[in-house]
Amino acid sequence: MSLLFTVLLAYFGHWLWGRQGTLLGIVVSLAMCFVIFSAANQLASSFFRARRLEGNDAWNLQEKLEHIGRRAKIEPPKIYLIPTSYPAAFVCGMKSDSYALYVTEGLLKRLTPDEIEAVLAHLVARLKNKDVLPAMVGAVLAASLLSFTDQMPTGAPNFFSRLFFFIFVPFAWIAIHIHSKPSHIFKADLLASQWISDPMALAKALWKLECYAQTLAPALPYALSHLFVVNPLTGRRFARYFSVHPPVSQRIKKLVGAFPI
Repeated sequence: MSLLFTVLLAYFGHWLWGRQGTLLGIVVSLAMCFVIFSAANQLASSFFRARRLEGNDAWNLQEKLEHIGRRAKIEPPKIYLIPTSYPAAFVCGMKSDSYALYVTEGLLKRLTPDEIEAVLAHLVARLKNKDVLPAMVGAVLAASLLSFTDQMPTGAPNFFSRLFFFIFVPFAWIAIHIHSKPSHIFKADLLASQWISDPMALAKALWKLECYAQTLAPALPYALSHLFVVNPLTGRRFARYFSVHPPVSQRIKKLVGAFPI
């Protein structure tokens, strides 16, 4: 699939700028490969201004992750804190020694300890199921395609800006939905529920995160929304088309057998 998008980038580069555009498309595809396999964690930390959690851990996150990691039989990821009041969490990484789990300070303040543990379990389950690498490939491909919509020269007619947008956005949508599917989310929920004492904790966490997403949607690129436990851009009208998350009501019903809770 990545090869297909490399060809598409080269084709559209040629369509826009001739031979130089084709070269640009190939360079962009190589850059994407580099980002995906060597610099994804560094870019995520830089973009979100995250810091590595080391030493003092008032929330016992490292202990919780080690416990979940033993049950999952995988090496627990490194933990990074994002200094924002919005409650959210996601995970990225290429292999076990480079896994990184990101949580916001808002999540640690707004969720109970059991709910935090449930969120961590969901993210570890996505690592265990090997969903993270395809999801990151989709994110980088989509971000690269969407970047073309911002490359119109200054003063370009609004018609052409919209044309570029409607040309590349569908391909960005395809990049995300091919590499990440709702079934992956359901499987991660169910697997995580086996590692925690009470599946209701995960159900409550999902509902809280969904409510905050509806009312406090953060400023995030569309291409990253599928990496989160709950789609953080639910409150933004256009962004919902980029979500691969099934409705939270369905996720909760599969976890505890009923909705609402």
